[in-house]
Amino acid sequence: MPLLGAGCTWPLIGLSGQATERCRFSPPTNVNGEHLPCGRIPLIDSGNDGRKNGDMPVAAHASYLINLATGPDKAEQSVTSFAEELRRCLQLGIGLVVIHPGSHGGASVEIGVARVAHHLDLALESAGVLDADLKVMLETTAGQGASLGSRFEELGEMLATSRFPEHLGSCVDTCHIFAAGYDFLAAEGYARTVELLERHVGLGRIHLLHLNDSKKECGSWVDRHEQIGAGCIGREEHPIVMAPAPPLMPVDKIV
Repeated sequence: MPLLGAGCTWPLIGLSGQATERCRFSPPTNVNGEHLPCGRIPLIDSGNDGRKNGDMPVAAHASYLINLATGPDKAEQSVTSFAEELRRCLQLGIGLVVIHPGSHGGASVEIGVARVAHHLDLALESAGVLDADLKVMLETTAGQGASLGSRFEELGEMLATSRFPEHLGSCVDTCHIFAAGYDFLAAEGYARTVELLERHVGLGRIHLLHLNDSKKECGSWVDRHEQIGAGCIGREEHPIVMAPAPPLMPVDKIV
């Protein structure tokens, strides 16, 4: 049965210890982060399948400043930072980690995609999580600037190029894919979007749907979230949010 969760920040979890869907270990614009105080580590115990308390999904979101598509001069910092976040998740028993693929910085999509796959592999190896049931979920993006992940083909290539595909999957953000030009509002568009996801990513590799409305129109390539029902997607016309049809029905969802 699919579940609906809510995102929150690490400090809230550290104080409450309640099950939630998505958390952060530090401010999202901090690439270095802080080490978790040992006293907080037992507060979340989701198990390696990323779930806790009544099968509620639990996931962590990596820092926005980690850029796995960056060039050699800055790659080490991003790989090191992401490996540290993976180690924290391993300590906490959180089995799902969401990250944006990053920006190729003008190099090219092809070069950026190859860098993401390579740096993912380095981070997974460095973190020592290859024997754990931990999955990194590459999140879809709106396609602003030189960011990667707005096309399903790019995500599929990253998954296929990695040496550790069993540790990878995808998180689909409805605002992002709408802004990237995937018009899923009408039944035909929804079916086409699902078909493309299956072809390039694989529906079995989609572990979370992040449900957001969009302040901007379809194909704007602008990442601006809106409350569900208050944006260009709309409440009545949002098939993924209001009445997700198979085969996306079984996927856990967050708001």
